[in-house]
Amino acid sequence: MKKYSPPTEKYSVVAIDDEQKPREDVVDILKETKIFEEPIQFSSIADAYTSLVTLKQPVDFIFLDIQMKEMTGLDAFDLLRPYAHFIVFCTGYTEYALHAHEKLADGYLIKPLTHSYVLPLVNKLGKSLRKTTDKPLSEYIWVKEIGQKPEEEESKLDETEEVAAEGKKKKKRERAKEFRMLLDDVVYFERQLNGNDVHVWTLDGNGKLQLAAKARTTIKKLWEKYEETGRFVYINSSELVQEKYILIPDLKAIYIQGDWWLKVSETGRPHMLAYMKRTNLSKS
Repeated sequence: MKKYSPPTEKYSVVAIDDEQKPREDVVDILKETKIFEEPIQFSSIADAYTSLVTLKQPVDFIFLDIQMKEMTGLDAFDLLRPYAHFIVFCTGYTEYALHAHEKLADGYLIKPLTHSYVLPLVNKLGKSLRKTTDKPLSEYIWVKEIGQKPEEEESKLDETEEVAAEGKKKKKRERAKEFRMLLDDVVYFERQLNGNDVHVWTLDGNGKLQLAAKARTTIKKLWEKYEETGRFVYINSSELVQEKYILIPDLKAIYIQGDWWLKVSETGRPHMLAYMKRTNLSKS
């Protein structure tokens, strides 16, 4: 058996459970592994959330109880998701495993916890953490993966499978994996026809544009959020482009990295002109 190698830096960790004794038992195990900083304890979701939102960086791990009176861990998962790299459910009940899987939790451990449960899981998850290059939460955006197009799925189905497949497609859409993307990697945001989603375009390993993810937001909301940062340029009502990826700016169209042109609308021209003046590219 391969020997466990402890991390060179200890992981930050939060334990949430409304019952004192079970919470202290979890904390004791976390301490004994010697791979975590001093665990921060909370007896309620509200207290945990109030504290986590004030942090400049997400914590590495949250060990979260499921069955709590104020709010279940399952209900709190989406609320806490932006503030931790990994969320691990801890419970004494095996019947919640499916629900935890549907939430796309990073781990599911049965109480009482033991070193043999915690260490392998943390070792596996911790490999993806780059603590030396970690950035503040403001440097990330939460997005969802792009799934298979419904029409592509339907073309592969027999007529007798359509009813069952419809249910499966619905569940796939509901379970689209959510992940945190580095804002620096976003070339531009593109509004979708429904108006409530945007596509997120990045560069692939060959420097070509790729549709990397989608986000449940609007161009207007993104512009309101990032306008003061001077990071993005509003070029039209459908597209928001990150400045550093603009290669050839113009008041009619811009050429961006990835070998692509984007149109600048009448409403986008004042913003493009401001960008060109700010970067000394304006002819006037």
